[in-house]
Amino acid sequence: MPQIAVIIPHSSGAALLERCLAALEHQTLSPHELIVVDGGSADGSRELLRTRYPRVILCEIGPGRGFAAAVNAGLRTASSELIALLNDDALADPGWLEALAAAAETHPEHHGFASRMVTCDEPPRIDSAGLALTRGFGQLSIGAGAPDGPAFAGEREVLGPCAGAALYRRSLFDAIGEFDEDLFMYWEDYDIALRAQAAGFSALYVGGARVRHQGAATIGPGSARAVYYYARNWPIVLWKSVPPALLARQLLLHAWTRAKASALCLRRGRFLPCLRGGLASLGLLRATRAKAARVARTRRGDAAARLQRFLREGSRLRQQARAARRAGR
Repeated sequence: MPQIAVIIPHSSGAALLERCLAALEHQTLSPHELIVVDGGSADGSRELLRTRYPRVILCEIGPGRGFAAAVNAGLRTASSELIALLNDDALADPGWLEALAAAAETHPEHHGFASRMVTCDEPPRIDSAGLALTRGFGQLSIGAGAPDGPAFAGEREVLGPCAGAALYRRSLFDAIGEFDEDLFMYWEDYDIALRAQAAGFSALYVGGARVRHQGAATIGPGSARAVYYYARNWPIVLWKSVPPALLARQLLLHAWTRAKASALCLRRGRFLPCLRGGLASLGLLRATRAKAARVARTRRGDAAARLQRFLREGSRLRQQARAARRAGR
């Protein structure tokens, strides 16, 4: 099997990191490189690595750089052909890395591989079985909230992997570029997935690659900070990474999706950070235009049709999930 590097972005939370690394010690396939990218931890995390995990490569970046910057620093440190990303609040099952590596070897046509991410509840529920988007360009983690079980044990093509537990070929980043550090947090893996699909690359969900994900262990998904970056990055990623003709065709559906998201923020007392995030995206318009031009140069002629297929599939999956929730009541 080809050599694999595992990159763990980290910023404080030594207890989380220790549990993550302890689980990786039991992998049936050991990584060639294990890299922790530390964003200025001041809680003993670096000392933990130096004393308890000396084989871990410690890559230090400044504080407040964000997830994308940490991943990119890990990419530049690693020399392996396959790059696995793992959140520090994720506990990998023993066969996680081997299942991803086997899928990469068996399916050379795919360049991204999604893990079977489940919650830490008992019994566990699905956290993500790959990424999807609806026709209004709303995010959808496939299977989220569904009971874990045989239905998620197989393989299927997806828009892209959740970067919290994913495998990528280095050649993908050579072709489309690294993670966008201006996003800071949220939408980074969707951005990579959209750019990859538009350039003709594909992704596979691997049901045998299972991790337990605590989720939002360092920042809550409904916090004002999270809402701000989600609202700011949503239009940036679409402007940059979606073919303009496809974006125009879906504009009314997207506006309706944005309106529903804003209404939800209002009900939860988070409308102001949502509004500030949306307005902040306008300040990045010039930089986004330049990036969109670079993305356009990698785009294939059938990019809009490829993405349109995934939008239809995402909408179908959302309808199925809603029907299942109603039936469960």
